[in-house]
This record gives sequence, C-alpha cells and structure tokens, in this order.
Amino acid sequence: MRGVFLVSLLLVSALAGDVASSVKPLTPATFDEAVNENNVMVKFFAPWCGHCKHLAPDYMKVAESFKDSKKVIVAEVDCDAEANKALCSKNGVTGYPTLKFFPKGQPKADVKYEGARTAEAIQAFISEKTGERAHVPAKAYVELTDASFDQVVMNPEMNVLVAFYAPWCGHCQHMAPEYEKAAASFIPSDKVVMAKLDADHYKDLATKYGVTGFPTIKFFAAGKKEPEEYNGAREAQAFVDFLNEKSGAKRLLGGALMPTAGRVEDLDEVAKKFREADPATRRDLLKDAQAKVASMEDMMTSWSGKFYVKTMENVATKGKEYIEKEKMRLQKIIDSKAVAAQKLDEMAKRIHILEAF
Repeated sequence: MRGVFLVSLLLVSALAGDVASSVKPLTPATFDEAVNENNVMVKFFAPWCGHCKHLAPDYMKVAESFKDSKKVIVAEVDCDAEANKALCSKNGVTGYPTLKFFPKGQPKADVKYEGARTAEAIQAFISEKTGERAHVPAKAYVELTDASFDQVVMNPEMNVLVAFYAPWCGHCQHMAPEYEKAAASFIPSDKVVMAKLDADHYKDLATKYGVTGFPTIKFFAAGKKEPEEYNGAREAQAFVDFLNEKSGAKRLLGGALMPTAGRVEDLDEVAKKFREADPATRRDLLKDAQAKVASMEDMMTSWSGKFYVKTMENVATKGKEYIEKEKMRLQKIIDSKAVAAQKLDEMAKRIHILEAF
C-alpha cells in the first residue's frame, strides 16, 4: 500500500499546483536557460485556479510521456508566486492556465496552445512541433469512448467491469493504480475486461447508466448485459476477487493462477485413490473417470478431465514416479517463460491436477 500512498500524494500535490512527477518547475532564474537549450512546453498556472486543477492530471501524463526525451521539457510556472509574476506578465499571461510552446533557442517565437486540454491532444501538439514522439505506456485496462463502448461492453462473451470516472476526481485518481494493477492480472482467455470511461466527457453514456458520482463502477456479465453495481473496496485485490467470482477466472493478484485452477472436485477423489490402488482397482477407477469426462459439457472442465485420464494412464504404465518427473518438466518450462501466457496457464493447470495424485 506504500506505493499507492505515494502515487496518491503526487496526484494531490499536482492538484494543489505543487511540483509533481516529471513536470519541471521554472522560475526567472531557470526560465531563459530552459527555453534556450530545449523545446519547452510551459503551463502558466495559479494554485487556486479550478481549470488548472482540472488540467493537472493530464499535464502530469504529458510530462511523464516525455520524461526521457532529450529534445523536450514539459514545465510549469506558478504565476501566483510573487517572484514569478513579472515572468508571467512578460510572457503575456492574462488568464489561467495558459499553455505556451517555446521552440529551442527562440524564446520570442512562442506559440500559444489553443487545443483540447487532454494529455493526448497536448502530446500530439508537442510531437508536431518537435518531431519527438510521446512514450505512452500500454494500459492493462481498456479506455472506452462512445464509439467503442457497445463493441467492448456488450460483447456477449466477455465479463466487463467499467469504471465511470472524471479526470479531476480525486477518488478516481487514488483508485487508478489499483485498477491498473487488477486489470494486469487477467489475460484474454479469461474473458475478463476491465475498462474505464471518462464520464465527464461522454455525458450521454454516464446519464444512460445512471452515473451521478465518481467513480461509479458497474459490472456487465457475459451473456447478461444488465449492469450490476460494484460496491466493493476500490483496491486491486477486491477487484480481482470480484471478477474471479463472477467469471470463474481463478486469478491471483499479479496474474498467476490459483492452486485450484484446473482441478475438478469429482475427479480429485478418483485421483487420490488411483495412485495407491492395485491394478484391478485402477482399471475400475479409470473407467469411472472416463465416464465422468464423457458427460462433461463445459469445454474447460472437459479439458481438465481428459488430463486426469491421461495422467492415470501414464501412472499405470510408467509408475508413480511419473507424477514428480512430469511436474518438474512442466515447472522447468514455466520458469523459462519461453511460451505464450495461455500455454503457461495450461501447464500450471496440469501441475495442479498432478498435485491431486
């Protein structure tokens, strides 16, 4: 939780107008050097300004996306500070926030930014002016729009958790790293999607789904798209637990499978008896297992059942030693991480089934 606290502290500082993340504070003593030696995007702001507070999270994202650039600095000047007032006046600042781009070495060729106050729009503007691309890390969750909402959320095969948020909402910002961490715990074959919608921008969708406060979180089950309100804790583990219960995914926080993943309770009893049984009893237990598997309709349960049967056949022909040898072989492949995530899951499930013997 210490990491979550630090992220929250940074966001609170940003909203208060303090230095946060990779946004570089400029003063009269540092301004000229910065714009002479770099391409600089500057936000002139006041800590009490509501529009500045609204912009702060997006501006922080912009700074983070260019933090490793050797061409671009994303900076800010606190115009409410007495020492900076002359600098703001010199640059023609009459309202807050004012965003200006200063080309390297050309302090008098500044360009006032008039575009949308979103991270994406500001990043595109900087890229256009400098040729430098923003580095935007991949998100584990899906960012929805009005154009993509139905395609993602109403997919009859997917279990979808949607967080309706507003960029300026403190509780939403506090929840963001937890939501991201939970989303990263699922893979496509789980048929689980964690998504977010900027409900302050897409107001019609927010109204349609009864969103009156932020964040509002709703679950859309596979095959049943009447949303269910999520009222659990806004923590990664709580999100994972909820989605496991609703989807049957059996994920641990971080992406590993639960030790029970792949196991079939009815066949566990058969497996326990099989290892120590005499040959005649083994034949009867094998027939029992085969009959159970033949009656399984669920594809994943059937896959597990077939592996129980295959394991019994191998134990019968290769002896009890087969169990430990096969577990070691599979674990070695998992540790190498040389196969796709879905294949790693299959191998982990096989180990879990072998444990039943």
